[in-house]
Amino acid sequence: MVEGKGHGQEVVEGETYDYSNVKKFISSLENDPKKLERLAYFGQKRADHMFETADLGSEVKKGDRVLYIGTGTGHMPRNLEKKTGVNFFKIDLADIRTSDNKDNKFVVANARRLPFADTSFDEVFVSDVLHHTEKQGEILAEVKRVLRPGGKAVILEDTIPEAIHPTARVLFDKLTGWMDDALNLQSKGVNPHNRHSVIEWETMFANAGFDPNIDTKTWFWGLNLMMGKLGSEKRTAISPFEESCFKIKKPLDKPNDPTI
Repeated sequence: MVEGKGHGQEVVEGETYDYSNVKKFISSLENDPKKLERLAYFGQKRADHMFETADLGSEVKKGDRVLYIGTGTGHMPRNLEKKTGVNFFKIDLADIRTSDNKDNKFVVANARRLPFADTSFDEVFVSDVLHHTEKQGEILAEVKRVLRPGGKAVILEDTIPEAIHPTARVLFDKLTGWMDDALNLQSKGVNPHNRHSVIEWETMFANAGFDPNIDTKTWFWGLNLMMGKLGSEKRTAISPFEESCFKIKKPLDKPNDPTI
């Protein structure tokens, strides 16, 4: 059975994500229907793009038990729910959902200590969460714990280009971090930026005990995102930053060997 604890309580210990400016922004949206409508439109388009680019329709089907980690304003999971016909169970460190995305399948919780029983879910979505955290293996261990054997995690993450010079990597990460802070209303230096290349992420997932055969899709974003547009398949001057969707599978339980 899927059970959640801590509804209505902010759980932020051990993390450095700052929700103060975000909550002010959400409050301003509730008083301006046009702004709220604009955010809802962008959330729908981003969900559509993720759904189509990562072929999520082949991953989630009616009757599945799905957990969404990193709910945010709620627009991404709500639109994915509409497209799949499945009601997700959602968590975040704080409840910053807008009024049009409120439902009772939400709990305030830390992904390092998921308030769910082992093997509770068929799929787990982790949306733009890991690069905001330290000790990412702790979160992956929890994701693996709550997945059923053979279940799949769908992880959306920023990625660092492969074969980049170490100095360029530092600059690239700082620039990406600045854009990320601006989009997420984070004060400078508060939120960690802990990104990896596609190969580094895939190695981390395999080391966490997931199937090393990983389905990865990558696209690009940048100033186009700030203008309300989505990424494309090609890197350009206004879309220099990578975003990747990793679909990783929890291995099936090994059957008992009758010869032992």
